[in-house]
Amino acid sequence: LFTSKKCNCPVCGEDASNNIVVRVPDKTIAYCPECNLHHLSFIISKQSDYSKSYFFDEYKAQYGKTYLEDFEYIKKLGIARMKHINSIFDETFQKKQELNIFTTEKKLLDIGCAYGPFLEAAKMSLWQPIGTDICAEAVEYVNETLHIPAFVSSFPSMPLSFEYIYKKQVTGSGYEKITLPMEEGSFLAVTMWYVIEHFSDLGTVLEKVASLLAPGGIFAFSTPTISGITGKQSIYDFAYKSPIDHYSLMDASRIEKLLEKYHFKLCKIVSVGHHPERFNLPFK
Repeated sequence: LFTSKKCNCPVCGEDASNNIVVRVPDKTIAYCPECNLHHLSFIISKQSDYSKSYFFDEYKAQYGKTYLEDFEYIKKLGIARMKHINSIFDETFQKKQELNIFTTEKKLLDIGCAYGPFLEAAKMSLWQPIGTDICAEAVEYVNETLHIPAFVSSFPSMPLSFEYIYKKQVTGSGYEKITLPMEEGSFLAVTMWYVIEHFSDLGTVLEKVASLLAPGGIFAFSTPTISGITGKQSIYDFAYKSPIDHYSLMDASRIEKLLEKYHFKLCKIVSVGHHPERFNLPFK
């Protein structure tokens, strides 16, 4: 089923259709000067439901292998991401004498955790990761196979707490149930890896993330940038290749002002995507 949809700025909700940047067959992209943000203004599409088929059939069609077949590679990326998070954590917390690292829970919430490769990377880095995703099959895999707490939710909607039943592996046999709170200030880190661009209500999402973090907590995310090589070479080509459910098209050179609106301080920008095939060079 194909549908058409008009979209306002995902942050402030204003209609920016009088400030169109580019049109391609299935979408129109506008720019909101108030939020310094490029975003979808109009789309004609078949929307993905991010069910199990997305991680197997659709993912394989795009990347040549299923999500689980790509698990170890994604986890390797997660280990690299944790190095950045740990360096910022050390800068922020370790120098504070009032913080005892042996009594402070380094809890991390990964939003859009999928089948959990980053959760494993965070666990290997001695954090206490918790995942959430809209795909029930993915959450079940994280719980049952990776033995990491995760729950189903459509962020920014979240339960106040959730129960996690796990199998004892060190202190005896059987199962044990714990209740994990999702209160304000519960986490020292919140992460989203190629998830943030999928929210049509980005302002509400950023408010929720800010509330979940303890003072000084780290928000780390990845997203395609319109200021990358494709966008610089051809804004039309960037729009044409951009997935239909990428509501926000962020610009790395303008993101700081948007984040400050929600009381974040920009610490680091890391360029992680490099696609040599996008350069028009006379040699391979």
